[in-house]
Amino acid sequence: MLENREVLLRLNMTSNFAPTPFQSSHSSQWSTAFAAWHAFNGNINIGATETGWRSNNASLNEWLQIDFGRQRTLASYSIYRASLAATNAPVNFTFSGS
Repeated sequence: MLENREVLLRLNMTSNFAPTPFQSSHSSQWSTAFAAWHAFNGNINIGATETGWRSNNASLNEWLQIDFGRQRTLASYSIYRASLAATNAPVNFTFSGS
């Protein structure tokens, strides 16, 4: 299990398709500076620019997805908000896998 967690911590994505085999996608994005891969770029510096994904609106139906390229078992995951403003943090979310 620890091996899979280490892979997640070293994801450090640089685009929605790099590094392979990882692929990230989303329902919408605020701008290219906040594309899905920014949620998996390894930067958890709260308040920094280009730190995470931001949706285009405050819809309740926004989603963010990561495809690991193969089946993996996750021991844990963490979610960080992209800014110091608490209003930008997720309130309700569902983590699912298939």
